Amino acid sequence: MANAVHVMHMCDAFKSLGHNVTLFCYSGSSDDPFAYYKTKNNFYLEQIRHNPLPFCGRLIDSLRIRYRYGNRGDFDLFYGRNLLGLWALRNNGTPIIYESHAVPPSNTHTKFEKEIFQSRSFKKLVVITEKLKSKYLEIFPFLAPDDVTVAHDAANVPTASASPNYEQKDKLRVGYVGTLSTGKGAEIVYNLAKENPQHEFHLVGRLTPDCKQILESATSNVYLYGHLPHRELDHIYPTFDIALLPNQSTMPVGNRDIGAWNSPMKLFEYMAYSLPIIASDLPNLREIITDQENGLLAVHDSVEDWSTKLQQLADDAGLRARLGTQALQTLRKGHTWPVRAEQVLL
Repeated sequence: MANAVHVMHMCDAFKSLGHNVTLFCYSGSSDDPFAYYKTKNNFYLEQIRHNPLPFCGRLIDSLRIRYRYGNRGDFDLFYGRNLLGLWALRNNGTPIIYESHAVPPSNTHTKFEKEIFQSRSFKKLVVITEKLKSKYLEIFPFLAPDDVTVAHDAANVPTASASPNYEQKDKLRVGYVGTLSTGKGAEIVYNLAKENPQHEFHLVGRLTPDCKQILESATSNVYLYGHLPHRELDHIYPTFDIALLPNQSTMPVGNRDIGAWNSPMKLFEYMAYSLPIIASDLPNLREIITDQENGLLAVHDSVEDWSTKLQQLADDAGLRARLGTQALQTLRKGHTWPVRAEQVLL
């Protein structure tokens, strides 16, 4: 879900900067992707047939793109996160910008990335945190720091005014959007709700099997919405008084741990809606959140500290307003999709 949102909004942003954009993608559902992801219908979708074989199938698909489009001279730049697709295009002479959101999970991935980085077409690597940049420079010592650009995730500022109501009240609506798993702080949310029955906790997103039973048995002040299409979140965010980002230091996804370099898109969407945020005090999140300036930071695995920070916001409507306003200013200055697109193309 987040990957598709990211891709569609980056294409939309490139187009907004005046570039012609073609997105190569697998054919999917019958839903209109532009409406589903709330982007303008102003770039091309080139759908390709999906080969069901796991790794070999993706390699075959990538080679098909290479031989169908790679030699036609139709494009000035290839950009993306599809490792095999860019690997297949690495020697055709068109510049390549490769984006990665985690370190390579295997020696095979490392080999393919190395061949991209050492190819004549390689222009730059884009990563989502300074921590991830440092790790890539460690893994591939032949890369220069200028070869790697850090571009955190982003969000669009809502067109209509959507500031939350910062007035003082006894019962607050505490919100979370996104997949909830152990690595994303499901236990923190569960225990925080249990210790603060005076507030409502509204959780939007898929529950992974490791936390489904925990949250479905939560106290009556927890409301589970399940997965919602991204376009519907515009109606959800303004109902929150406080937003939570309880990432843990370890966050298993597939066969790799992305906890150290994750840059959650939900953080920037919270900021876009001027929400006061409580986030885990982790190095990758401190790249965006400064405690007491544009959010509050809590010890990632301490329910006691999370409760203290929640109470601090509940007691001080002025603090909620200040942090929410500053969060939006932070987003406007450097973390909208068009700004991110400019960073990628520099």
